[in-house]
Amino acid sequence: MSKVIHCSCHGSTYDPYQGGKVVTGPTQYPLPAVVLQWDPTTDQLYATRMVGPVIYGHTSDLQGWFTAKWRHNSGGGRRKSVWIGGDV
Repeated sequence: MSKVIHCSCHGSTYDPYQGGKVVTGPTQYPLPAVVLQWDPTTDQLYATRMVGPVIYGHTSDLQGWFTAKWRHNSGGGRRKSVWIGGDV
């Protein structure tokens, strides 16, 4: 099992090739899907929203309780969040 996502906080393991399915607990919920949008003019990949189970009360916000840096652009009525670094 080499291509999994491991949560170092609580020890859960997820399979990204099966939609974030839980491989080992303690969690009972899969990872939410992050909807990405590619801008061909800038070659930037944007995380626009999350779809899936609630994480700490956040149903669609890409920012959590951890220290993170995001650049937010509002263009055409849509909010675009771009990860630019931070500690997860």
